[in-house]
Amino acid sequence: MSRKKSFEITEELKNKIIAAAYKDASWFDRILVWRLISINEEAKRFFDSYRATANEVAKLTEEDCPEFIVDSVKEKTNAPKTNKQSLISDLYTIVFARPAVSLAVVLVIISVVTFGVLRNQTVEYEFSQAEVIEADKQAQHALAIVGNIFEQTKTTLEEDVLGNKVAKPLNKGLGIINNLFEGEYNEIN
Repeated sequence: MSRKKSFEITEELKNKIIAAAYKDASWFDRILVWRLISINEEAKRFFDSYRATANEVAKLTEEDCPEFIVDSVKEKTNAPKTNKQSLISDLYTIVFARPAVSLAVVLVIISVVTFGVLRNQTVEYEFSQAEVIEADKQAQHALAIVGNIFEQTKTTLEEDVLGNKVAKPLNKGLGIINNLFEGEYNEIN
């Protein structure tokens, strides 16, 4: 006649059973759990319930991020759109967005002022009307090129970075969390 020993399952043993149910335990712990569930009915029920949950978790798939989340992120991260491109706002962004550039600009300004004071000479420039018009056209062309570069950068940021690097991992995480909550709700009821 074989007599079964009655004992309580400790927290450490529960953790080993859960790890074995999710197939995360070492071989030694799996064998220990396998022997335990073969002789203890309570441990077997505990293992079976976590094994069912592990099987449901394994069935979960990755879903695409809903468009409303991507739109919400775009709204919160993009500056308010204005129709007018301003040279001052572009320069402000270039200079003050990077500390190294700000330092370089300050050093250049200080050196120019210092050099100007030390030289103490006034320089007068005389330009013809044609030279001024040509310089104006060249400046407008250069600013148009800079504007195109900024627009391409904005498009790349929105499509590649926000679309691929932020939205997909965020969607994956939200999907897993959502499925865990739904699974937990179904397990309780």
